[in-house]
Amino acid sequence: MEEVVEDTVEAETETATLRPVQGTLTALNVVEKESNDEEASETATLRPVQRLTPLSTQPKEVKTATITPVRQMVPKKQRGPPPSSKKGEKPSSDES
Repeated sequence: MEEVVEDTVEAETETATLRPVQGTLTALNVVEKESNDEEASETATLRPVQRLTPLSTQPKEVKTATITPVRQMVPKKQRGPPPSSKKGEKPSSDES
């Protein structure tokens, strides 16, 4: 059975002063409704966005360089001794 415990936490809150926004708002994509004599108020309908900025159809040029190793910088591979196990036995590894 679970016990529900409610903790009350009091937090300090900072008060901020809100100032009214000054300026004018302009509606985008406004379609005017047919005006009726009964409706004296101005109304407008907003349409959803039909198309965004066209994406570029040309792929951007990607610059790549081929890396070729320099012979002096590549270390020579050295051959190690053969495993020290008898025929039919699995070699014992030091890492495991």
